[in-house]
Order: sequence, then C-alpha cells, then structure tokens
Amino acid sequence: MSSPASSSPDVPDLGRLRIDRGPGGRRAKARGFPWLRVMLVLGIAGIVWLLRGPLLGWLDDSGPVTVQVGRAERASGQGPAAGDVTANGYVVADRMASLSTPLSGRLVDLAADVGDEVKADSVVARIFSEDLEAVRDEAQAAQATAEAAAAQAGRGVETAKLAVDQLEAELAALRAQGGRLEAAWAAAQSDTSRLEEASGRAAREVERQRPLFDAGRLDGSAFDTLLTQAHEAAAALDAARHAAAAREAELQAWRQDVVAREAAVTTARSRVTEAEAAATVATREADRAARTLATAKVQVEKTKIIAPFTGLVIRKDAEVGEVLAPMGAGNSRGSVLTIVDPESFGIQVELSERRILSVRDDARVSIYLDAEPDRGWPGHVSQVWPRADRSKGTIEVRVAFDERPPYARPDMAARVVFHAGDVAPEAEAPFLGVPEDAIVGRGVDRSVWVVVDGRLERRRVEFGRQVGARVEITKGLDEGDVVVRHPTPDLSAGQAVTAAGGGER
Repeated sequence: MSSPASSSPDVPDLGRLRIDRGPGGRRAKARGFPWLRVMLVLGIAGIVWLLRGPLLGWLDDSGPVTVQVGRAERASGQGPAAGDVTANGYVVADRMASLSTPLSGRLVDLAADVGDEVKADSVVARIFSEDLEAVRDEAQAAQATAEAAAAQAGRGVETAKLAVDQLEAELAALRAQGGRLEAAWAAAQSDTSRLEEASGRAAREVERQRPLFDAGRLDGSAFDTLLTQAHEAAAALDAARHAAAAREAELQAWRQDVVAREAAVTTARSRVTEAEAAATVATREADRAARTLATAKVQVEKTKIIAPFTGLVIRKDAEVGEVLAPMGAGNSRGSVLTIVDPESFGIQVELSERRILSVRDDARVSIYLDAEPDRGWPGHVSQVWPRADRSKGTIEVRVAFDERPPYARPDMAARVVFHAGDVAPEAEAPFLGVPEDAIVGRGVDRSVWVVVDGRLERRRVEFGRQVGARVEITKGLDEGDVVVRHPTPDLSAGQAVTAAGGGER
C-alpha cells in the first residue's frame, strides 16, 4: 500500500517537509504544531460569540423591531406645581435710551459699537463743533474784557470813596478849628471893648484935669502922668482893635475854607455816584458776557453725546460722517446709539384676564429663557399694569429677576411660572436625564438600551436624583443619545430596531 506522499507527489506533506538550507546539503525538518490550529479555532469562536447579536439580526428573517424611544436631554430641576400659572413673555429693559443730539451737525467721532459697555456720563459720540468752539472762545475773551472793566470800575468807586472820606476828615478837622477861631475873635472883641472903655476914661480924665493944669492948680508931673496913661490906653486900644481885626480875618478865611471843603466833599460824593453807576454798567456787561459764554459752552457741550447711565449698546444708528439732526429731520439721522441697562432687565408678560386673579402683586416666579429652557431663574412680580388691552383681553405684568442671567438680552423669549406658594425655588442648573421608563434592572445593576446606527447597545450608567418622570444620568450617556423606552426582555445587543416616539431626528 502506497503512502499519501507517494500517491500525491505534487502535494507536500506539511508535517514532514524538509527544506534545503544551502549547498552544503544541510536540511531543516519542519515538524507539525497542533496548538496553532487550536488557537485559530478558538479565535474564530470568540469573534462569532462577540458578533452573535448582529449575526442573529442578519439571520432574523422578521426584520427590524420597532421600539419606542426617547432622548437623553437636559431637564430642569423644578417644574410647575399645583396652582401655578404659566405664561410666555419677552425680556425688556426698564431703562433704555436712544442717544441723540439736540443740534444738527456731522458726526465726527463715535467711541462705542454694538456690544460695548458704556459708562454713565461718558462721551460716546461727538458732532462737528469747531464753529461753536470759536464762538465760545470769542465769548470767553469778551467776558475777560468785561470783567476787567468791571474790576477797574470797582476800583474807581473805591478811589472816589477814599477821596470823600479824606475830604470829610479834613472838613471835620477844619470845623474843629472854627470853634477856637471864634473864641479868639470873641475874646479880641471883649478886650477891644474893655480897652475902649479904659481909653475913654483916661481921655476924659485928661480933659477934666486940663483946665486945672492950665490954671496952675495941678502939678505938671501929675498931668503928664494922666497924659501918659491916656496915650497908653489909646495904644492898647489900637492894638486890641488890630488883634480883633486879625481874628476876624482868620475867622472869615476859615469860613471860606469850610465852604470850599464842603463843595469838594459834594463833588467827591458826586464822583462816587458816577463811579458806582459806571461800575454797575460794567458789572452788567460782565454778567451779560458771562451768560453769553455759558450759552456758548452749553452749545459746545450739546455737540457731545453723553451716556445717561451705564449700559450696553444694542444698536448703532449712525456712522461717522453722517449728518445728525434733532428728531431725525429730513434725510439725516436722529439717534446715534441705543443702550439698555442690563440691571433693569425684566420680563414683559401679557396675562389673560381670566388668569390675572391667580397672580398676586408680590408673587414669586421662576423664569425660563428659551436660550436655556430647562433652567429656572428666580424672580418676582414687580408691576401689574392698571389697565387691560381690550383687543387682546390681556393685562401686562412685569416680572423682575432676583438673579439676572448673564446671557439675557432684550426681546429674548421667556416662559414665566407664577408660583402659588410664597417662596419660589432658587436658580438650579439643569441636569442630564432620561425617562424613568427607559431604565432596565434594579439597584446598582441598572442600565439602558441605546440605539446607535439603528442597532441596540446596552450601556451601564450611573444615576442621580429623580425629578418627576425623569432620572438624572451622571455617567454613561451624552446629551442627545437615543434610549429605548419600555424595553422588553427579548431585546438583545446588536438587534436592528426602528425608532418610534420622536427619539431620532
């Protein structure tokens, strides 16, 4: 009986193959390795086991199974409670201003743009002002001139008053001298009268004794004595009369000086009146120049567009080079920028008349913005409008934020939940959750079925809190993952499914 090697010379025996290794005739013998075959078989079996789901799906003649699905989505930690009222509204700003200028002019400077924050009392724009600045400078020069003239007129008044004071002092001193002169003149007159009487007596005594002297009955020496006394009395009288005349002349001169000084005082006082009138006119001119300067400065300031409060620029209404005019007259622009105060943001809600009685004036609310619909922000009712809208049958309600969302913008859509209780929930970040009916298993051995590319995949996840009908997923899923709701026991990994229930988009 021939061997397989001899019967099939063209098929080498892998267990007995000899290989030449060179011209020396050395051969290496390849011996058989059964364990390689075992490993190959085990590897194929493992692959088949891992792909048993898809293989079974491919072999299943019944086609994909339809399952109800949901999504792993962000959900709010708080929902409306019994008695709460929900309404839609928009973000509005209580403080909003369109910045413009009361003057007409070309816009030459714009210091802010949309999205910028402007500070209160800061200059955000400016129109052409060189002509008004020239008027202001001219008014400033005129005011300086008028103030200098007023100051000079004031100094003239002071000088005139000093002259009056000096003349009045001199007049008072001169009048004080008048009493002494009058007293001296009166004394001189008294002395003259007394000496006239004495001289008259001496003369009469001489005349009475002269006959006796002529008759020789009177001694000559005695008569000589009488003559001497008479001559002395006459001389004294002449001296007194000259002294009285001198005193009278001094008195007359004094009286003339008094009259002259009084006239000088009167003239000086009239000069004071004139100086005061000139100073009044100069002061009025200075005041008029100051008012003109103030008006010119106001006009220059009107060329500056100033932010009335700290706010956010939400609209730019003009560009540099455009002509601005009050109220947007003609084809020119009116406002330059529109700003809002983010701190005054609130929600404007139009609430049906039928539900207005369910909302208290001080009701607490939760505010959900469409930008983050699952996060509630705490707030309160700030104002209920005193009138209704007849055409809509609604009443406007304003809601204020207790904590303002940093991303809030005017006209953003919002949903407001008016809480029936006294306390509204605090702001709470949303969580990633899945419907409660998507969970498979109990305790720590819980998982969910996830639809990936039309096939099932079982995924272990970690759970957190449960709010309503949703359960928080802390690990294992991403937002948007499609999960199977109401899973049945016959589901298997890799099974082809058709999603129903709006899970896939």
